Amino acid sequence: MKYLDYVIQFWKEGEKKCFCASEIALYFFLAKECNRNFWNMPISCSTEYICSQIGLTKQTICNARNSLAKRGLIDFTKGRRGKTPPHYSLRDLTNGLTTESTNELTNELTNELTNGLTINKDEDKDIEKESGIDTLPEREEKNALSITQLKEILMVDTAWHDKLLVLLSGDGITLDKVTLKELLGQFFLMLETNGPKGKELSDCRQHAYNWIRRKLRNDKYGNQQCDIRRPVEILASSPEEYEGSF
Repeated sequence: MKYLDYVIQFWKEGEKKCFCASEIALYFFLAKECNRNFWNMPISCSTEYICSQIGLTKQTICNARNSLAKRGLIDFTKGRRGKTPPHYSLRDLTNGLTTESTNELTNELTNELTNGLTINKDEDKDIEKESGIDTLPEREEKNALSITQLKEILMVDTAWHDKLLVLLSGDGITLDKVTLKELLGQFFLMLETNGPKGKELSDCRQHAYNWIRRKLRNDKYGNQQCDIRRPVEILASSPEEYEGSF
């Protein structure tokens, strides 16, 4: 299994019982770390480091990992203070699935890969209004997530952030990770204020890419203003020359 397999597996489990924000943040942080370690598990990661990366307290981290372990999504061993850090592994739940369930999971994976980050150069002409809101009719999708869920996932998905930076660089837009995260924050604020109630994960990724690209393009080329007033030449050289009818 690779990164996207674990994402799909996670949300299929979430259909049975909703995850809290700390569980989502911890799971996707661990997925990112496992991906960075080329899926050689278990990985070692101190609780202090996790706290600093996702902004949660030590107790919250412990509660979240216990919950994820009970639901069969991760395995972990506790660290020894001052000696060894905790070790984590993501579990593969597909081993216990029937053939029918496995085929269903494979089909979902194929659709995600097809729709994930495919860029259509003409798409942004139709998907956004001047206000930046998606103009396509909102589809009733069983896999649609709330804006809050999407924000919690994508704001900590550093692997996707790296892909965005590469895609934007190909369009001649160079950003650092801090600036990108600020733009993503603005994007989700826009969705929370004026946007749809929910989106599919792949649709939201596409929308975010197009919104950032269009925003930066408009900031660079579309906000120029010109002063239509022109100077008036003053020919009079003394107060007396102003006298007379106009």
